[in-house]
Amino acid sequence: MEAELGMGMRMGMKKQGKPDNGLSGRVGIAMAAICVLWCAAGAGSPFAGEHVQAQAVYGELDSFTGERMDIVGSGDSARAVTSVTWITDQMYYDTDKKQYGYYAGDEDIYATVADGMVVRSKVEIQIPDSVVCVLYRNGHSGEFTGGTIEEPGSYTLGITQDGNTVNLFSWTIVTGMTNEVLNYTMPSGFEITAATRDGEVTDWSLEYVDMSAEGRYIISYECVRTGIPYTLDLTVDRTPPVLAIEGVDEDGKARGPVAVAKTDDDDTLTITKDGEEYNTTLTRVLTQSGRYVATVTDMAGNRTEYPFTIMIYLDRNGVIFLILFLLVAAAVGALFVYFKKHQRAR
Repeated sequence: MEAELGMGMRMGMKKQGKPDNGLSGRVGIAMAAICVLWCAAGAGSPFAGEHVQAQAVYGELDSFTGERMDIVGSGDSARAVTSVTWITDQMYYDTDKKQYGYYAGDEDIYATVADGMVVRSKVEIQIPDSVVCVLYRNGHSGEFTGGTIEEPGSYTLGITQDGNTVNLFSWTIVTGMTNEVLNYTMPSGFEITAATRDGEVTDWSLEYVDMSAEGRYIISYECVRTGIPYTLDLTVDRTPPVLAIEGVDEDGKARGPVAVAKTDDDDTLTITKDGEEYNTTLTRVLTQSGRYVATVTDMAGNRTEYPFTIMIYLDRNGVIFLILFLLVAAAVGALFVYFKKHQRAR
């Protein structure tokens, strides 16, 4: 009796554990597969609400592709891209464009320089039509719609929004020889890797190079996030140029012709007389009386002024004219005396 009861219980348990020949296991596998396909299609987890990819910010990774999901732009124009690397909160590097992007509202501005860079090359800037910009150069401002900038100087690009101008980024363009740079402080997100002056290692840190001494500097640095290397090669010259002047005394006065000449063919010479500019050549002899200012400027931007005054004097032509005048006057006087005597004799 007990044996039959035990057998019946075992048979019942066996039937309960195998009600549908493995159907429940297959249903579980199918539901798991559906969840995977659902997520892979971008619909997100059916149990977790919206897919987190739509909320991605710069620096995060797509959990399914492993690629960076950076957000460029804002509002309706916001788009997720994988070709940018953010350097700062407002600046990123676009590997497709090979340019730096700057957040400017609904659309971004692109430039070939990072904020704070010192460069020797031309700078190209792309500005969307919907963005109003102001360009500052050495303190002077003007509206700017984009293009190529080559002239040396200190620049800042600002954007105008709601009647206010906000500075977006700055840079400096220099020539190969300059007196403008006292130091080079790295742009945010960049670090120095090496620095020399006249071929010798100079003092430098990861973020700063002192360039107060004259000499040729070669500074190597790179963007920390992208690893892109850069090199700044320039010569610092702060020695004023010299102008050769003959005929001027220590008081800055001349009583005859003054010879003015450059000592370096690469220098630029300008001369003004009584405030009016003269046309000058490599060597010039000044003969007219007046107040002069001779200015010589070298390639580094150093300049020296030489003010002097040429007093009224008699040159060779003046002396000849004076002699002729005195001879004529003497002849006229002699004739006058002669005729006067003859009139009395009569």
